[in-house]
Amino acid sequence: MTTPHLPPGFTWRPAMLEDVGAAVDLFNLADREFLAVGAPGWHDVDETRGEWTEPGFDRQIDTVLVFDNQARLVAYQEAFTTPPHVRAIVWGRVHPDYRGTGLGSALVMWGEQRARELVDRAPEGAAVDAQAWVDTANGGATKLLEGSGFARTRYFWDMEITMSEPPAEQRWPDGLEIRPFVKEEHHRTTHDAVLESFKDHWGFADADPDESFERAVHQVESDSNFDPKYFHVLWDGDEIAAVSLCHPKAENDPRKGLVGVLGVRKAWRQRGLGLAILLHSFRVFWDNDMPIVTLGVDADSLTGATRLYEKAGMHVERTFATYEKRLREGKDLRNRG
Repeated sequence: MTTPHLPPGFTWRPAMLEDVGAAVDLFNLADREFLAVGAPGWHDVDETRGEWTEPGFDRQIDTVLVFDNQARLVAYQEAFTTPPHVRAIVWGRVHPDYRGTGLGSALVMWGEQRARELVDRAPEGAAVDAQAWVDTANGGATKLLEGSGFARTRYFWDMEITMSEPPAEQRWPDGLEIRPFVKEEHHRTTHDAVLESFKDHWGFADADPDESFERAVHQVESDSNFDPKYFHVLWDGDEIAAVSLCHPKAENDPRKGLVGVLGVRKAWRQRGLGLAILLHSFRVFWDNDMPIVTLGVDADSLTGATRLYEKAGMHVERTFATYEKRLREGKDLRNRG
């Protein structure tokens, strides 16, 4: 494992599952100044525990916890890949009291080094990038990444709606219907439909479907808030036309509902199904006393998703940027539009 070169006075070790509570406290404290007033925080224990136990994520070599000379947790860094391993996520947080100490630079450097160790997981001859995400309001993190050789590649929005009245009940074209989601029967088919619907999204790269589905199963099974009534699948006979996979508690604020994934398969596009299934999702949230709904979207969506969400009454709440650094040259397997 790559050893981080920390400033004097700090120690480190890999994360253990029993660290999850302290780590989540650190994450939310580090993000506090960028959150809306009253928002409880971006991270929770269940979500982070699920991420730390995902297939392919190895806490012993993919994470670093940093402690000060009083054994207080003051920083965290992780670096990992997901199928098909052509993108390595480099993500971390530093306690506000320890900014400017050199910890951030040291941890970004460690993250990049760890990401380079993961390059061989990608298909032979494929280009591999390290990628980081930052809130555009976080000027310190932006400066740190740019100073480390990362370049901004894309903007993403958090969009939101606060409903004052229930959306109308949706009427589906003849032959199409929403059916109750039964995980044991429908999860794999739904997952495959999601992959197909996202092929023409920026950054998408084909992954081994079995490896990808293994992660999807883990995400559902580790989500204590999973409720099948929020997984909306629109069927056309025995084929899936569109999906809206939602969650009763948003990652950034459990007081809001989250549209996690919304996709329409190519053969069923240009029929208004994306807007219809989104409004159907809103209606289910409304009926369950959740008038505020949020989602994340590529600000320059290749499929026009931002226009669809605006048509549904959503507005931009926050802006994020992706920063990338090329780790290995080769054929770029990711959709760049």
